Amino acid sequence: MDQRLALKSPDSSSHAVAAVEILSEGGKRAFYIAAEHLAPSKGFYYAIWLYNSPSSSEPLTKSPTVGSDGKVAGGALLPSNAGNYREMLVTRETSSRPTSPGTVVLRGPFTLGG
Repeated sequence: MDQRLALKSPDSSSHAVAAVEILSEGGKRAFYIAAEHLAPSKGFYYAIWLYNSPSSSEPLTKSPTVGSDGKVAGGALLPSNAGNYREMLVTRETSSRPTSPGTVVLRGPFTLGG
C-alpha cells in the first residue's frame, strides 16, 4: 500500500512544501519526494533525513541541486529500520558528511503504516 506524506516548513513565512510518496515492492520500501518553493542551493545542499531526536536520526540522501525555479524531486530506498522513525526532515547542509540534521527547511510526520 503506497502512502503520501506532506512536509511543511517550520517557518511560517516560508512557502516551501513537499509531497512524499512511500512506495513498497517486494519487501523493499522507497520514497519519492517532490518539493517546491525552496531557496536555490548555492553553497549548501538539501539533505533528507528520518528523525526522532537529535541523537536518533538517519540521513537518507542528498537532493539534486535546486535551481532558480525552487523545485526538486527524487527518491531513494528506505533503510530496513525506517519504521522506527517518526518524522521526515529536509535540511540545509554544508558538511559533506553531516552526523546530525542541519537547519530544518521542511518537516512532517513519518509512518510506514501497515
